[in-house]
Amino acid sequence: MQWGRIWLRRGKRRRQEAVMTAISIDRLRNFVDVDFSTGAIIWRRRLPSDFDADGKATQDALCARFNGIYAGKPALAHKGSDGYLKGRVDRVEVKAHRVVWACFHGKWPKFQIDHINRIKTDNRIENLRDVRPSENCRNRSATSVRPYIWQNPKPFFGHRTYRGITYSIPACSTEEEAISAWVEIERCHLPMSEWVYCKDK
Repeated sequence: MQWGRIWLRRGKRRRQEAVMTAISIDRLRNFVDVDFSTGAIIWRRRLPSDFDADGKATQDALCARFNGIYAGKPALAHKGSDGYLKGRVDRVEVKAHRVVWACFHGKWPKFQIDHINRIKTDNRIENLRDVRPSENCRNRSATSVRPYIWQNPKPFFGHRTYRGITYSIPACSTEEEAISAWVEIERCHLPMSEWVYCKDK
């Protein structure tokens, strides 16, 4: 079983690297518009030069067909069997959450994208973070006890993203320590409108 998991991880990593090689960020941004506050992805209108004539239709015909059917409509909105939204860009399958993160940061994520609130279809940029597989697994199995605080199984930990920057608290032995850690972060790094725990202090 362990070897199977290792090969599965290697296969997933190779697919992610293939996507990064096949689609540049500039090309990706030319194809889609992203609303980072909602995570929605919309197809942009394309130019004939974006298409390759296939012998049956010209570039102009392919472009007109695409724009007539897809331009201005949701992109990468198919929900896969794993629960994540996905679709194809340049005939390459991509996950919507990776596209949102890549368009915001201007580069493909290095590791895995973790949905902080564990809702796989919530692709708001503030809900996404690039983490190692071990950290991603920890969040999946954790139990939410308060906003931005989880427990797995005994240490308390937390993380949240604000304007593309992820803030994390260290593992704490008690819930009170976790709250105190967030108070310090909020006072030092976040505007009052984003305070959750400083309001009670």
